[in-house]
Amino acid sequence: PYAASKVAQEVVGLQHHRSFGLDLVVARPFPHIGPGQAPAFALPGFARQIAEIARGRQAPVIKVGNLQARRDLSHVQDVVEAYALLAETGQAGEAYNVCSGATLTIEQALARLLSFSGREIAVAVDPARLRPNDVPVLWGDNTKLRDRTGWAPRRTADQALRELLDHWMAQA
Repeated sequence: PYAASKVAQEVVGLQHHRSFGLDLVVARPFPHIGPGQAPAFALPGFARQIAEIARGRQAPVIKVGNLQARRDLSHVQDVVEAYALLAETGQAGEAYNVCSGATLTIEQALARLLSFSGREIAVAVDPARLRPNDVPVLWGDNTKLRDRTGWAPRRTADQALRELLDHWMAQA
């Protein structure tokens, strides 16, 4: 349902551009992460669990869903910078993928969070966290965005993951 709603928004917006001249630029953001992100999402949820374990509020076991999914992750600040450039220089009636162009499995991202934490923490699959319609791979091509705006990601997935963990570790 989520993806279908995004496609519908894009179709309606572009139709208004064609029919009524609406000055519209479509940004297609791929998954982005960073400090302050809600723990309902997988990676901030893991970071929060690590913080809870560090505080002694949770047994040293991270509960996970599908770790094999591949995601094209961007730092939220890079995404915001792409939006600003698209607002200034994007071509009306065009759509641009806002993505890093590289992927990690959720398992790789979790391993990095665990490494940054410096703690020995077990990982356990929680069937309640498995999503029946989980997309195996979300991977984008940002060539059109780069060519139009000169944008390129300036921060790595590791930076975003470290900042995400630092955010949750700093919470009371």
